[in-house]
Amino acid sequence: MVVFMSYSISDLARVLRVFSSNNVKFTIIGDTCIQIVLGKESFINDIDLFIIEPSIFDNERFYMNLAISNGWEYSYTEIGTPRLIANINGKEIVIELYENYLDIDIPESIINKSRVVNINDLKIRILYPEQYLVLKARQGVDLDKLKQYVRELKQIDYKLLKETIDKYPEDERKVIIERLEDIGLYI
Repeated sequence: MVVFMSYSISDLARVLRVFSSNNVKFTIIGDTCIQIVLGKESFINDIDLFIIEPSIFDNERFYMNLAISNGWEYSYTEIGTPRLIANINGKEIVIELYENYLDIDIPESIINKSRVVNINDLKIRILYPEQYLVLKARQGVDLDKLKQYVRELKQIDYKLLKETIDKYPEDERKVIIERLEDIGLYI
């Protein structure tokens, strides 16, 4: 079982800088993207990265070496993708790496439309909140947390929400829309 510790925005930047400086192309896909948009300075959960390149499956040794060279631990997520545990300023920060695999299915067009933000002079890509909400609604998990995020967000771009839903097959859209309605978003 992984216990999450609180870490700062500068700790987050330090972790992400390791990936960027090693030419890893990624997008933050987890709730860290919502917390960044909300202007949080402190984070608790893990960092979920969608890896564009190098592939986590074709280059596992690369990610093991990245962990080892930084004094980080290397293990696996529940679905078998790499999980790195960084020790930054005495805090353990969990970084989970994903690609499209098993129940993780993020169309390339969603990743390509993600936004660039600046964190401590580091430009990184994160999902828009609307994209994150659709991904989580599709998975059907953390709906109570999503409801809270919807309350905290100042505005929702319903056009982007609909565009993101439309990236998925028609047979999945109805369920996504129903789950979004359950958290107070009516398309």
